[in-house]
Amino acid sequence: MTNSSLYFEVHPSVVYQLGESLISDATQAIIELVKNSYDADASYSKVVIDTQGVTKQQDYYYFKEPGGIISIEDDGFGMDLTDLKNGWLIISNRKKQEIKLKKQTSPKGRTPLGDKGLGRLGVQKLGKNLEIFTRKNDGKSRAYHLGFSWIDFAVSKKFENVEIKLSEAEYPKIHGTKIIISGLMEPELWQVKKLPKQNTVAERLKNELSRMISPYKEIRDFTVYIEIDNKVIDLIEISNSIRNNALMKYELLFNGKKLAVSGKARLDYFLPQKKDDLEIFQRIVKKDNGEQFYNYLKDQKYAYAFKLQKSKSKKWFVDFSFTRSLFELDKIEYAGIKKPANPGPFKGEIDYFNFKDDKQHIFDQKGEYKNVIKELSGIRVYRDGFAVRVDKDWLNLGEQQTIGGSYYGLRPMNTLGFIALTARENMELEETTDREGFKDTAYYRNFFLLMQQFVKFSANIQENLRRSWNSYRDKYKEALADIDSKTTIEDMTRSLKKRLSEVSNYQKGIDTFKERILENKSRSDKIVKELETADKISLVLQDKAIDILTQFKPLLDEADIMLDRLAEYLNELNLLKELPVVIDDRIGNLRRQMDMMYESVALGLTAEALSHEINNVIDQLARRSKATKTALDKKNITDSTVLLFIEHVKSAVMALQKQMSFLSPTLRYVREGRHEIIIEEFSDELIEYYKERMENNSIGMRIVERGDSFFKVKMNKGKLIQIIDNLVLNSEYWLKEDIKQGKIKKGIIDVNIISPYIQICDNGRGIDPSVEATLFEPFVSTKAEGNGRGLGLFIVKQLLDSEGCDIELLPDRNKKRHLFKFQVDLRSVLYE
Repeated sequence: MTNSSLYFEVHPSVVYQLGESLISDATQAIIELVKNSYDADASYSKVVIDTQGVTKQQDYYYFKEPGGIISIEDDGFGMDLTDLKNGWLIISNRKKQEIKLKKQTSPKGRTPLGDKGLGRLGVQKLGKNLEIFTRKNDGKSRAYHLGFSWIDFAVSKKFENVEIKLSEAEYPKIHGTKIIISGLMEPELWQVKKLPKQNTVAERLKNELSRMISPYKEIRDFTVYIEIDNKVIDLIEISNSIRNNALMKYELLFNGKKLAVSGKARLDYFLPQKKDDLEIFQRIVKKDNGEQFYNYLKDQKYAYAFKLQKSKSKKWFVDFSFTRSLFELDKIEYAGIKKPANPGPFKGEIDYFNFKDDKQHIFDQKGEYKNVIKELSGIRVYRDGFAVRVDKDWLNLGEQQTIGGSYYGLRPMNTLGFIALTARENMELEETTDREGFKDTAYYRNFFLLMQQFVKFSANIQENLRRSWNSYRDKYKEALADIDSKTTIEDMTRSLKKRLSEVSNYQKGIDTFKERILENKSRSDKIVKELETADKISLVLQDKAIDILTQFKPLLDEADIMLDRLAEYLNELNLLKELPVVIDDRIGNLRRQMDMMYESVALGLTAEALSHEINNVIDQLARRSKATKTALDKKNITDSTVLLFIEHVKSAVMALQKQMSFLSPTLRYVREGRHEIIIEEFSDELIEYYKERMENNSIGMRIVERGDSFFKVKMNKGKLIQIIDNLVLNSEYWLKEDIKQGKIKKGIIDVNIISPYIQICDNGRGIDPSVEATLFEPFVSTKAEGNGRGLGLFIVKQLLDSEGCDIELLPDRNKKRHLFKFQVDLRSVLYE
């Protein structure tokens, strides 16, 4: 049963309670009003807080309470009478939310910051009374003056009892809105008394707005001015004077198809921290402004891939760049058939600083330094100049060092930068309702993939540049020590031992010489004493003196020769003083390489232990399935389901045995053996092994050229399996991606056997130009994060090196102009 005369009513005090609960404090209340100015397409919002009552209250104000006022004024599109009624006077009118849902924007291309229609309720935290002066920007609307008191909501019984004052106004602005708040609740909140500056509400307002609005003038069209008790409060900005002191700069531009990254580095980027290295840097780099050093850099493998060149600007040392197509990204996601989820064009600028370098005087005042670092460091995201509050390290810059990546790469605290989005171009990058980040969609994940390409590039270029300085310094030290770069540590230690072993021979000669000196010194002392006490020198005494002097002459001649020999030896030792430094550097490099391999070694040991257990499981399954089948036969049980299951187990056991037979030769306990391997037969076995798995993924593998059928090598079979397996798995991975993206229908892996080489290639995308020169170095990969560590080809190189063999990328290029053909050189293990 229903009664149409019964219905809910809302008490006006609910409005008061909502304002109390939805807005945390006075700072947030002002921020909500600033957001309204932004949503109204204003170019500025001016916040004036007068706690002393200095600002003159006009006669036409509705409320003239003594004390201070707060005003927020903008030049936005303003409101007419209809907008006031449907906007300010209807609580929770969600027009802005509708605009967001329809993916619409304002005339200036902005996406509304507000959406619940409740932000205005927080104004009650600022003062008792609110007045609005506004004029719409249609060129014909009148100006209106609206006002009410929040106190009325607390004391009135019904909404219609809340008095709303409305009249036409003489508002001087052509268009815009000005809000006046009087009867301030807590004016002392805004006053700086004895509290530290960082604890004041005013300082918090400054910091909150600084984080919310882009500190980069070039990507914002909205400015906030704050004035408190006649004192201008400047928002934190990253000025050109700060940015001009960056050691490296990056510019990103994604045009909707390709991401282009360009960068530049100062010569001081290479400046070492150690005092000894600093002196060397001044001597071999600074003296010619880096000319010889640049010649060394441009000869490095990575220089071509990174398009490294001497900077045309005198402020910078080198420039570098790379491009990456959205369609070439690994693990790209799609919004439709063959249609990548495109996040839309965007741009960005990132500056790298070395804040640990005391010589880099970026800031004139420590306060400015600390404030900028604390508030604005990291790579931040802005849409139309307003911050999207992503996590400070949303790109995982801090993880690079811990996952074997760049030691010298970007870090959240040494980086200042922005990514600039727009509502029009990046509409598919949707933010969460509280603007605390992006919704996890295919568009955002592809945007993140693009940004990860930049992160990888910056890590690679910074790592390679700094490593190049280290190697350039080491070559200088080796030149000082007269050491050839091909000289091994063993050669150096032998040379050091040989030189030091001569010390004992010199010591013996010195000891013998010292005995003779002492013997003659005793005789000479007696003669000197006789000469001192004699009244006159007799012929006998004269003969004694002549005799002892005669004895000393050959000793003096011998001492002269010995000193020359010692001087020569000491000079040789002086040349060796650089040798321990060189050995230390070499050992340091070896230690770094060992660190890189520890994880792979641990993984290998785990695989070894696992394979042992798997073999045990296989044996048990084989025995038990056979025993079960025998028992069933004896009992004449012919249940088809049971028998089919046993057959399934038997076939699974056989498949596992086949897999283990492939894995076993690579394990440690059989890895030391050497075998005579006919390459043609070996290749046929591998193709048969891969066949079933690859066919399921629309990939075929074939031997195109067989060449010499007697091409035979003698080496460990496990090593050769690992070498070829890594190359095949690499091809298989990228072919699967190309098939998934519709670039090819079927993948083909070709093997050419041309003694003493094995060539492997495929019909996929080929090698990305950005890694051509560094492909065989550790942690180099263009695979998506979590899909590869960049160690496979490095391990292949190391395994071949251990046999005196090699691998290279042949200069042949595919239709995309990418290198694509690997050649394994087995000359050193040919069996003839």
